[in-house]
Amino acid sequence: METEKVMLAPTYDRQLDIFDPNKSENQWTIVVVGAGTIGSWVTLGLTKLGLQNVSVVDDDTIEVHNISNQLYGASQRSLFKVTALNYECSHLSHISISVFIGKFPIPGDIFKERPLIIISAVDSMNSRRAMWEWINQQVPQVDYFIDGRMGGQVIKVYSLNPSNIGDSRKYNDTLHSDTSNVQNQEARDAGDVPCTARSIIDVSFIIAGLIVNHTRKAIMHQPMKFEIIADLRNELTL
Repeated sequence: METEKVMLAPTYDRQLDIFDPNKSENQWTIVVVGAGTIGSWVTLGLTKLGLQNVSVVDDDTIEVHNISNQLYGASQRSLFKVTALNYECSHLSHISISVFIGKFPIPGDIFKERPLIIISAVDSMNSRRAMWEWINQQVPQVDYFIDGRMGGQVIKVYSLNPSNIGDSRKYNDTLHSDTSNVQNQEARDAGDVPCTARSIIDVSFIIAGLIVNHTRKAIMHQPMKFEIIADLRNELTL
């Protein structure tokens, strides 16, 4: 006689003195833009943290080269990434996400829910620039914005409240297309090259962890750096 498999809902006992997802004030609305090398692991981390109001926007499908550095398996090839991501989060975290197959911004009321964090996990500077222009039109509706960039073994994470004029100006200055003044090739990659062009799994884990960490800190109103740059090839924080 086969024993029926029961999926047990997770408990968060080991993390409650650090972050308690059972508190209503900790359940912010989070929109992740991009479900690939960065976004797939970030989304899993957010649901593992116990966050239940997570939405993901992406219009891409899973290809064979995605399997080595993204959350997906070979059997999910050709599926929309957001569809497979919802399955994985539901299975591994017992939390379903809202998925939107399309380009940012998406229609509907999701951006009207407050407080709101938008996470950029896109693979081009043009996409970041378009997202930032949209966010600037929504201020102060967006409470926090986090942008993760990865090229080779260099990662960059920017975290800011778009209503903060100083941080907004500094972030706007990072949206350049000409990186000829940057000497390190991998630093150039983290600026402009699509994150999937040069990526490896261990670096994907690290940047995803930093983004989840900054999401948690934003929710708890804890201080964090505006900019983190790490060259993992040389184990340097720049």
